[in-house]
Amino acid sequence: MRMAIVLVAAVMLAACGSSRVVREAGPPRAGASTPRPGQAVTVQRGDTVYRLAVNHGISPLDLAMWNGISPPYTIYPGQRLRLY
Repeated sequence: MRMAIVLVAAVMLAACGSSRVVREAGPPRAGASTPRPGQAVTVQRGDTVYRLAVNHGISPLDLAMWNGISPPYTIYPGQRLRLY
């Protein structure tokens, strides 16, 4: 019985640790373009801040900041987003 309690405690403690892998961003993917100043995009159904940013070679956080979008980063079809 003691052994089972020790084993359960050890498993629970091991589950508390985590290893986070952080990778540096590589160059923009093929097909991604660097937006020109003043360039904008109209949100389509199914678009996300992340997907739009990656498709245009910019950071999702930059896209959100430039357009005043705060967490949870909700965007709506028909909304115009600046890409500069």
